[in-house]
Amino acid sequence: MNQDEFIKILKRDVTKSGTNDVIKNLIAPVGRKSSEKLLKMSEFYNSMDDANKKIINEIIYEAIDTGIFGFLCLIDGVRSVNMNGEENHLKLTFINDNTGKETVLNNPNQDFLHDIYNAE
Repeated sequence: MNQDEFIKILKRDVTKSGTNDVIKNLIAPVGRKSSEKLLKMSEFYNSMDDANKKIINEIIYEAIDTGIFGFLCLIDGVRSVNMNGEENHLKLTFINDNTGKETVLNNPNQDFLHDIYNAE
C-alpha cells in the first residue's frame, strides 16, 4: 500500500462511510434501546424538510472530514505530539501480512498525508 491508496481507503471507509452511517442512524436509530440523546437528534433530523436535511448531511460530512484532516496533521507531525513537555512523533506503518513488507505511510521525505487527503 502506498500513500495514495491509504488516503483512498480512508476517504471511502471512514469519511464517506462514516457520514452515511451517521445519517442512517439519524433516520432510524439502531439498537434495542437507543440513547435519549440519539432519539432527540433523530426526531430533530426527521422533522426537517429535504433542503434542511441536505444541509445537515453536509455539516456531518464536513465535521468528519475536518476531524480526519486534523488527525492526519497529527500523524504527519505538523501538529505537535507533546507529552510531558517532550516533542514526539508518530510513525504509521502498513505491513503486508503475506510478504512481511513494511511501508511507512507518513515518511517525512514524501508528501504529507493531510495534503494528499485535501488534494482529492
